[in-house]
Amino acid sequence: MKKVYLDCGGYRGQTLDAFRKAYEDADEYEIHIFEPNTFISRKFFDGVVFHDVAVWTENCTNKMYVNRKKKNASGSSMFKGITSGKLRKDKPITVKCIDFCEWIRANFTEQDYIVLKMNIEGAEYPILKKMIKDGTIWHINVLYVSFHRKEIKLDKKVHDKLVKQLKGIAGLKVIERARTHDLTGSEL
Repeated sequence: MKKVYLDCGGYRGQTLDAFRKAYEDADEYEIHIFEPNTFISRKFFDGVVFHDVAVWTENCTNKMYVNRKKKNASGSSMFKGITSGKLRKDKPITVKCIDFCEWIRANFTEQDYIVLKMNIEGAEYPILKKMIKDGTIWHINVLYVSFHRKEIKLDKKVHDKLVKQLKGIAGLKVIERARTHDLTGSEL
């Protein structure tokens, strides 16, 4: 059994620091960070496997809307209509996307202990929906998720249905993150 921490939406590494502080055995974990925004510095990602790709529901390329202020980048999203982050909607960058479910199946088993953090500006909805449908959600033991329902203007009924499905998965601990750069929040 491997212990694994998957940080989707690694941003500037704040949540990685929070993970290392929150988990006494953090040094025993295989750590993967996914962050496709090329305007964000990589210098703080020593000792981890860094993936400069977006997690998604298929292998493809996609437009990503970013804050282009290199010194003070405030995130990115593949959802043009997102209402947070001061993103430039007129000059998207093209990013490589991976099928996150396929990647999980290729690299881990259900016997591994996986902590998954998602702060991916709306992409959590289609990815989690696919993980439930194809069963890769059973690989995950702890899910820290920042939902962006309001920012992407997602119908509350769709959100509530996903939350209900997640809550119904035996053995899955789901924490809705209250703040974006730590692992605090409330269990669903």
